[in-house]
Amino acid sequence: NSEKEQHVIRQQERYWLQEFKEPVAALNLPYDFPRPEAKSTAGGILRASIDTQQTIKLKELASETNTTLFMIMLTLYGVFLNRLSGQEDLVVGTPLAGRQHADLEPLVGMFVNSLALRLQLSGEQSFAECLLQVREKTFLAFENQDYPLENLVEQVVMLRDPGRNPLFDVFFAFQNMEMPSLHIPGLKIEPYEYEFNVSRFDLGFHIWEENRALSVSLEYCTHLFKRETALGFLKNFRDMVDVVLDNPDTLLKDVVISHELLTAKSETPVLDLGF
Repeated sequence: NSEKEQHVIRQQERYWLQEFKEPVAALNLPYDFPRPEAKSTAGGILRASIDTQQTIKLKELASETNTTLFMIMLTLYGVFLNRLSGQEDLVVGTPLAGRQHADLEPLVGMFVNSLALRLQLSGEQSFAECLLQVREKTFLAFENQDYPLENLVEQVVMLRDPGRNPLFDVFFAFQNMEMPSLHIPGLKIEPYEYEFNVSRFDLGFHIWEENRALSVSLEYCTHLFKRETALGFLKNFRDMVDVVLDNPDTLLKDVVISHELLTAKSETPVLDLGF
């Protein structure tokens, strides 16, 4: 590395060490089952969509607030986690295509670093206020994205819990690139939906734009949550979109999460949400 690159990394390290100067409590969600002593990767996946009209309104809100769809959906996810856990200080992991250096552009392969976004959301804030806070946090994190997550973990995580990931147990990914279509004469090619039975995190939301609407994929750990609980998470998340679009000045404390998601679970019927 050149001296200039080393200087940049040292600057970015200072940012991240300051960001995690104070310890952050592990996120505790209303689990159905006790957390395994060792980290489990058993997972399930559920899908839903946000229709074209709602997606248009979300884009309009992004334009009005000088933000992006990524920032709006991340803020919604943060509010959802805040209401679900009752915690105001939480960390969400998000991936980046790590191709900041021009020399990497022509190379084929994955260059991915994950960012640990620390969100501090109060019930007394409005969604609009939270969105501006998340915008600022996102800009700063992206400006300091070259510092490796594993280095940050080594610096700030003193005690490792073998049943958890270091720094964050929830994940958010937003894809806004159109998937290229493949045309071969005489063949009809369609995407193949397959069952994905792995989850590296307690919860992970993956969102992408498809046919002018947003698709939402919820990845969840099946050793922590039942399928009907995960369906409830999706339904509540979609309901939150409606609430925020109706009134972005809604206070977080007034965003309602279904009571059954906040209490200890018993055997309940699977919700038929039409996904």
